[in-house]
Amino acid sequence: MEVRPFSNEPVVNFLNEANAAVMRAAIEKVRGELGREYDLVIGGSRSRTADKIQSLNPARPSEVIGVHQKAGREHVEPAMEAALDAFESWKQVPVRARAQLVLRTADILRKRKPEFNAWMETECERLLQARTKLKSMGVSDATRDELFRAAHDIKGEAETFGFPLAGKVGDSLCRLIEHSPDFALVPMALIDQHVDAVRAIIREAKQANAEVKAAELTARLRQVTDDFLAHENRHRPEYLDGILVPSIAPDDSGM
Repeated sequence: MEVRPFSNEPVVNFLNEANAAVMRAAIEKVRGELGREYDLVIGGSRSRTADKIQSLNPARPSEVIGVHQKAGREHVEPAMEAALDAFESWKQVPVRARAQLVLRTADILRKRKPEFNAWMETECERLLQARTKLKSMGVSDATRDELFRAAHDIKGEAETFGFPLAGKVGDSLCRLIEHSPDFALVPMALIDQHVDAVRAIIREAKQANAEVKAAELTARLRQVTDDFLAHENRHRPEYLDGILVPSIAPDDSGM
């Protein structure tokens, strides 16, 4: 498999009906997979357990995103043995062969890009629903936690799905929620700016100069959030020092 020079993925024009049809099909595929049960895989062997872990949509708890197996102590040793056995052969694999695996994986991810976009659309909908509930029902532990969980999932998943800047906005919103002494005092306009920024980054990602604009927006939101947290926590200097330290998340600067 040939190693090609690096280049950004081409912009997808959704005015082209063929591209739009692919995206619609991906959204329907993702929706059709909601509630799917996933096997426990150890050493290539699939199994299912009596106990399950349900992943629920926090904005709509009746909606099951997926069902996973709940591994127990009896699975620890087989998993460790499988990993050690695999390492014995893997450590003999030449670097070129390992690189070929990475390139094949990249090709698979590229082909499934519409599905990842569709999953991020689903996460974006959850965040919008959480904001709507916050506005309609008011501030409570339940509405606060629901908004936090939706933002936290975007923070954790966005980079995997190809939207790293949306993940940084999700991180900023999580910090705003987590570190505000009184969440009721957080301006709704600031929450709106975060939610709308996530939505814009995901939906406008294929537009020209979208990455530059998204980076500028993300940096401004981070600064505004830090300024707000600094003001709200001004009487707690020790706490403030801890929450305003630079993010440990990797950035594009290479630092």
